[in-house]
Amino acid sequence: MKFIAIAILLLSTSVSVFAEQAVETGKVSWLLVHNGPENISTSKRALINLAGDMSGGFCTDKNWAIVLDNEAANAQYSLVLAAYMSGKSIKITGNSTAICSGGQDVVRNVEFVE
Repeated sequence: MKFIAIAILLLSTSVSVFAEQAVETGKVSWLLVHNGPENISTSKRALINLAGDMSGGFCTDKNWAIVLDNEAANAQYSLVLAAYMSGKSIKITGNSTAICSGGQDVVRNVEFVE
């Protein structure tokens, strides 16, 4: 009986963590490329706000951050910039665990939506 109770507790904990993953769909309403004076990788990032309502999330700020430290992040930024310039909507998904940069959820996926 104890084993079943522990299994249920662990399962409910993992489901609730996954449920907190941030997701938002909308047009880009604000875009900032930040290059902080600190010489660390997280000081170079793009900050994004969508004209939508973010659901879930682990961080204090309701903006998004792309840490510009690899090719995938640069591709994500390019897609966000293209959406902003064309007025198209995108969907941004955060991570299933708490990964924040400057108080914003770090972007995991960016996709065009209709």
